[in-house]
Amino acid sequence: MKPRKKRVQEEVNSSSMADIAFLLLIFFLVSTEMPNEKGLNFTLPKKQDKNEVEVVETKINKRNVFGVIVNSNNDVLAKEEPVKIEDLRAKAIAFITNEGKDENLSDDPSKAIITLRIDRGTKYQTYIEVQDALLGAYNKIWADYLGMSEQRFLALDDKNHEHVAMKSRARKAFPFLLSKMEPNDFGNY
Repeated sequence: MKPRKKRVQEEVNSSSMADIAFLLLIFFLVSTEMPNEKGLNFTLPKKQDKNEVEVVETKINKRNVFGVIVNSNNDVLAKEEPVKIEDLRAKAIAFITNEGKDENLSDDPSKAIITLRIDRGTKYQTYIEVQDALLGAYNKIWADYLGMSEQRFLALDDKNHEHVAMKSRARKAFPFLLSKMEPNDFGNY
């Protein structure tokens, strides 16, 4: 009887698998495009020490304040009246451009102040929609003042001196006065 030969099993050489995996990883990292999301461009106020709070008293006629409040149920009040977000822009435009005609709205565009107070339980989406409606009101007013469409106004280039001068002229006639008040835990109105 002859001794049996041990069968030699053939193996796949896996020593280069790590190299291949590493090369694939590098390839996908280099070739993948990362989205560049800008987010919101807001400068938050510096946190002040309670002992350093400066109180500035300014007398403001109540009719010149367009108070917007959003509660934790995402209900919106404008000038102490319930309003839909879709209607907020039009109401803000009417308030700002009133020029003393309606005694319940602002005296003058330069005195029109919009205050925004959001409840801590408000949805972020609602906060953005309300803020967009208020900014959109000013964009519409500025565009109308310059005699152009809102899309054309928004397309004005901040690197072009003539466009910057036009925007400055519109903003001087209708200053953007938006006061964001500290969030509250007031629940319903």
